Amino acid sequence: MAKKPELNPKINKQNFKHVAGKCRLCGQGPYEILHVHRIHPGRDGGEYTQLNSVPLCANCHALVETGSIAIHAWLSSTKGSVLHITDENGDEQFV
Repeated sequence: MAKKPELNPKINKQNFKHVAGKCRLCGQGPYEILHVHRIHPGRDGGEYTQLNSVPLCANCHALVETGSIAIHAWLSSTKGSVLHITDENGDEQFV
């Protein structure tokens, strides 16, 4: 009997960065400057999974970690997966 696929499988961070190739917020690359950010932090039980991980450059990651940008969740849209955020100006965006 075949194993049922996980709905939110864990990721390999290095592979995740290679596939993404650029920061989800600003578009900067390459792989070497990317971090993998967990939307729900590890201290709150968040794991490195497809729906909880976002590729970010070091600059954008610092903005998220200091609270200047808030990342809420991945959402499905007619354009594919979009990231729901609140930017530095307090504006809600889907990127």
